[in-house]
Amino acid sequence: MFALGADGKPKLGLPTDTDALAIPKHGAPSTVIIKPDNSNLPGIVENEAYSLTLARLCGLATVEVGVLSAGDRTALIVARYDRSVRKDESLRRLHQEDSTQANGVFPGQEYEQGTVAGIDMQSLLTTAQHLPSKDALALQDQAIFNILIANTDAHAKNYSILLGGNISMEPLYDVSTVLY
Repeated sequence: MFALGADGKPKLGLPTDTDALAIPKHGAPSTVIIKPDNSNLPGIVENEAYSLTLARLCGLATVEVGVLSAGDRTALIVARYDRSVRKDESLRRLHQEDSTQANGVFPGQEYEQGTVAGIDMQSLLTTAQHLPSKDALALQDQAIFNILIANTDAHAKNYSILLGGNISMEPLYDVSTVLY
Protein backbone atom coordinates (compact mmCIF):
# COMPACT_ATOMS: atom_id res chain seq x y z
CA MET A 1 0.00 0.00 0.00
CA PHE A 2 1.04 3.56 -0.63
CA ALA A 3 0.36 6.44 1.67
CA LEU A 4 -0.33 9.17 -0.89
CA GLY A 5 0.13 12.77 0.21
CA ALA A 6 -2.32 15.53 -0.65
CA ASP A 7 -0.19 16.15 -3.77
CA GLY A 8 -0.87 12.57 -4.94
CA LYS A 9 2.75 11.44 -4.53
CA PRO A 10 3.77 8.45 -2.39
CA LYS A 11 5.05 9.53 1.00
CA LEU A 12 6.92 7.88 3.82
CA GLY A 13 5.20 7.52 7.19
CA LEU A 14 1.61 7.00 8.21
CA PRO A 15 -1.16 8.73 6.27
CA THR A 16 -2.86 11.81 7.69
CA ASP A 17 -6.48 12.88 7.19
CA THR A 18 -5.62 14.56 3.87
CA ASP A 19 -3.76 11.51 2.52
CA ALA A 20 -5.13 8.45 0.74
CA LEU A 21 -4.20 4.79 0.53
CA ALA A 22 -3.54 3.17 -2.83
CA ILE A 23 -2.24 -0.15 -4.12
CA PRO A 24 1.25 0.10 -5.66
CA LYS A 25 1.42 -1.18 -9.24
CA HIS A 26 4.08 -2.47 -11.60
CA GLY A 27 6.54 -3.40 -8.84
CA ALA A 28 6.48 0.00 -7.14
CA PRO A 29 7.65 -0.14 -3.50
CA SER A 30 4.93 0.15 -0.87
CA THR A 31 5.17 2.72 1.92
CA VAL A 32 2.90 1.07 4.50
CA ILE A 33 1.80 -2.44 5.49
CA ILE A 34 -1.82 -3.15 6.38
CA LYS A 35 -2.30 -6.00 8.88
CA PRO A 36 -6.03 -6.80 9.20
CA ASP A 37 -7.63 -8.13 12.36
CA ASN A 38 -8.04 -11.87 12.81
CA SER A 39 -11.20 -13.43 14.22
CA ASN A 40 -9.06 -16.21 15.73
CA LEU A 41 -7.04 -13.61 17.68
CA PRO A 42 -9.52 -11.06 19.02
CA GLY A 43 -7.85 -7.76 19.88
CA ILE A 44 -4.58 -8.56 18.08
CA VAL A 45 -4.55 -5.20 16.22
CA GLU A 46 -4.95 -3.18 19.41
CA ASN A 47 -2.52 -5.49 21.23
CA GLU A 48 0.24 -4.94 18.68
CA ALA A 49 -0.36 -1.17 18.59
CA TYR A 50 -0.22 -1.09 22.41
CA SER A 51 2.91 -3.28 22.56
CA LEU A 52 4.79 -1.13 20.05
CA THR A 53 3.71 2.06 21.81
CA LEU A 54 4.93 0.60 25.12
CA ALA A 55 8.27 -0.31 23.51
CA ARG A 56 8.65 3.26 22.17
CA LEU A 57 7.82 4.70 25.61
CA CYS A 58 10.52 2.41 27.06
CA GLY A 59 13.04 4.06 24.72
CA LEU A 60 13.23 1.42 21.98
CA ALA A 61 13.18 2.39 18.32
CA THR A 62 9.94 1.06 16.81
CA VAL A 63 8.08 1.25 13.54
CA GLU A 64 5.41 3.92 13.26
CA VAL A 65 1.96 2.32 13.71
CA GLY A 66 -1.68 3.26 13.81
CA VAL A 67 -5.08 1.56 13.86
CA LEU A 68 -7.51 1.81 10.94
CA SER A 69 -11.24 1.12 11.28
CA ALA A 70 -13.66 0.23 8.51
CA GLY A 71 -17.11 -0.87 9.61
CA ASP A 72 -16.67 -3.58 12.20
CA ARG A 73 -13.11 -4.41 11.08
CA THR A 74 -9.81 -2.99 12.27
CA ALA A 75 -6.30 -3.18 10.88
CA LEU A 76 -2.86 -2.19 12.02
CA ILE A 77 -1.11 0.18 9.63
CA VAL A 78 2.68 0.10 9.77
CA ALA A 79 4.97 2.62 8.07
CA ARG A 80 7.73 0.86 6.11
CA TYR A 81 11.17 1.48 7.63
CA ASP A 82 13.04 0.04 4.64
CA ARG A 83 12.28 2.82 2.17
CA SER A 84 13.91 6.11 1.28
CA VAL A 85 13.20 8.94 -1.15
CA ARG A 86 15.58 9.54 -4.03
CA LYS A 87 16.59 12.99 -5.27
CA ASP A 88 13.96 12.70 -8.03
CA GLU A 89 11.37 12.03 -5.25
CA SER A 90 10.82 8.42 -6.31
CA LEU A 91 10.79 5.70 -3.65
CA ARG A 92 13.67 3.30 -3.19
CA ARG A 93 13.65 -0.07 -1.43
CA LEU A 94 16.50 -0.41 1.07
CA HIS A 95 18.08 -3.83 1.43
CA GLN A 96 17.43 -5.44 4.78
CA GLU A 97 17.82 -8.93 6.11
CA ASP A 98 16.11 -10.52 9.04
CA SER A 99 18.24 -12.44 11.52
CA THR A 100 17.53 -15.81 9.91
CA GLN A 101 18.83 -14.56 6.56
CA ALA A 102 21.81 -12.87 8.24
CA ASN A 103 22.68 -16.18 9.92
CA GLY A 104 22.36 -18.26 6.73
CA VAL A 105 19.32 -20.18 7.98
CA PHE A 106 17.35 -21.87 5.19
CA PRO A 107 13.65 -20.94 4.92
CA GLY A 108 12.55 -24.42 6.04
CA GLN A 109 14.54 -23.99 9.27
CA GLU A 110 13.24 -20.55 10.27
CA TYR A 111 10.78 -21.92 12.82
CA GLU A 112 10.93 -24.81 15.25
CA GLN A 113 9.19 -27.83 13.78
CA GLY A 114 8.74 -30.86 15.99
CA THR A 115 12.24 -31.82 17.08
CA VAL A 116 13.97 -29.56 14.53
CA ALA A 117 15.12 -26.47 16.40
CA GLY A 118 14.86 -23.00 14.89
CA ILE A 119 17.49 -20.32 15.43
CA ASP A 120 18.34 -20.09 19.13
CA MET A 121 18.94 -17.02 21.30
CA GLN A 122 22.72 -17.46 21.22
CA SER A 123 22.73 -17.47 17.41
CA LEU A 124 20.41 -14.47 17.33
CA LEU A 125 22.58 -12.47 19.71
CA THR A 126 25.76 -13.57 17.90
CA THR A 127 24.44 -11.56 14.96
CA ALA A 128 25.23 -8.51 17.09
CA GLN A 129 28.97 -9.10 16.51
CA HIS A 130 28.49 -7.73 13.00
CA LEU A 131 26.73 -4.56 14.12
CA PRO A 132 27.99 -1.25 15.49
CA SER A 133 27.97 -1.38 19.32
CA LYS A 134 24.85 0.79 19.75
CA ASP A 135 22.97 -1.46 17.32
CA ALA A 136 24.22 -4.62 19.06
CA LEU A 137 22.74 -3.25 22.27
CA ALA A 138 19.50 -2.39 20.43
CA LEU A 139 19.19 -6.02 19.29
CA GLN A 140 19.65 -7.20 22.87
CA ASP A 141 17.13 -4.62 24.13
CA GLN A 142 14.59 -5.78 21.52
CA ALA A 143 15.00 -9.43 22.55
CA ILE A 144 14.73 -8.58 26.26
CA PHE A 145 11.60 -6.46 25.65
CA ASN A 146 9.92 -9.36 23.81
CA ILE A 147 10.72 -11.67 26.72
CA LEU A 148 9.40 -9.19 29.30
CA ILE A 149 6.05 -8.73 27.56
CA ALA A 150 5.68 -12.49 26.93
CA ASN A 151 5.75 -12.16 23.15
CA THR A 152 5.44 -15.86 22.44
CA ASP A 153 5.50 -15.16 18.69
CA ALA A 154 8.92 -13.44 18.79
CA HIS A 155 11.34 -15.17 16.44
CA ALA A 156 14.49 -14.37 14.49
CA LYS A 157 12.54 -13.08 11.49
CA ASN A 158 11.31 -10.21 13.70
CA TYR A 159 14.80 -8.72 14.12
CA SER A 160 16.09 -7.02 10.98
CA ILE A 161 19.32 -5.40 9.90
CA LEU A 162 19.52 -2.68 7.26
CA LEU A 163 22.36 -3.33 4.83
CA GLY A 164 23.98 -0.87 2.50
CA GLY A 165 26.20 2.11 3.25
CA ASN A 166 26.01 1.64 7.01
CA ILE A 167 24.86 -1.59 8.63
CA SER A 168 22.33 -0.85 11.34
CA MET A 169 19.69 -2.54 13.47
CA GLU A 170 16.17 -1.79 12.33
CA PRO A 171 13.33 -0.64 14.58
CA LEU A 172 11.26 -3.15 16.51
CA TYR A 173 8.19 -4.45 14.67
CA ASP A 174 5.68 -7.33 14.83
CA VAL A 175 5.35 -7.29 18.61
CA SER A 176 2.40 -8.40 20.74
CA THR A 177 1.86 -9.78 24.19
CA VAL A 178 0.62 -13.27 24.81
CA LEU A 179 -3.12 -13.36 24.22
CA TYR A 180 -4.16 -16.64 25.80
